[in-house]
This record gives sequence, structure tokens and C-alpha cells, in this order.
Amino acid sequence: DRALNEEQVAERLASTSIAYLPYWDGASDRRTTLRAALLNGLAVITTRGPQTPRDLGRVVRFCQNSKETLAEIASLIRNPEEISRMRTKAVQYGERYSWESIAKLHLEIYHSVLRKRSSYNIVQAENRKVTG
Repeated sequence: DRALNEEQVAERLASTSIAYLPYWDGASDRRTTLRAALLNGLAVITTRGPQTPRDLGRVVRFCQNSKETLAEIASLIRNPEEISRMRTKAVQYGERYSWESIAKLHLEIYHSVLRKRSSYNIVQAENRKVTG
């Protein structure tokens, strides 16, 4: 066994359509395998847990045991349109993990801090005028 680089992992993921990711404590934003599967447009079947984001339920299917999982996989295989819909939603959801999205969120935080600081300075200056 040899480790695959990011590009090789993406190629392997792109060559499949369904991923089963059973996490013992449930899917969460900290799961890099989940992020990779979503970014690469896979229909994901996973487990729900206390840290599972609510909106993830619109994108993936949750199964808590092997019997449910096998039934879900069989259902998806019989319904390629549903797989296609899930894959589209997965890519859309997965975009929040892209470097571009992360950078945009950081910029929004910095701008918010600067706006608050500017507002604070204006209020302080106005207070000095009133009291001074």
C-alpha cells in the first residue's frame, strides 16, 4: 500500500458515485473524508451524531445500521436521478470547504472587526465632543 496524493484521491473519488462513511460518533464538519466526498460530488450515506450539522441532512442520507445502509444503497442504485441530485447537492454543500470560501469567510470576519472598531472610534469621538 502506498499513500495517494490529493489528486489521486480526487480521481478515485470521481470514479465512483456513492460513498458510505459510517462514523462511530456521527458525521461532522471535522471529518475530512466527508468533506472530500462532498467536494468530489459523491452521494454520501453516513451516520448522524450530536455534532452533525442540521443542514447536512438535505445533502446526505443517514443510516444507523448495516441493514438500513444496504437498503439505501440498493434504492440509490435503482434511482440514478436521485444519485445525480445528491451529487449536485454534495458539490454545492462541499464548496463551503473550498479554500476560496474559507478565505472569503476570513475576510468577512476582518471587515466586521474593522467596522466595529470604526464605529466604536466614531462614538468615542462624539462623546468627547459632547463632554469636552
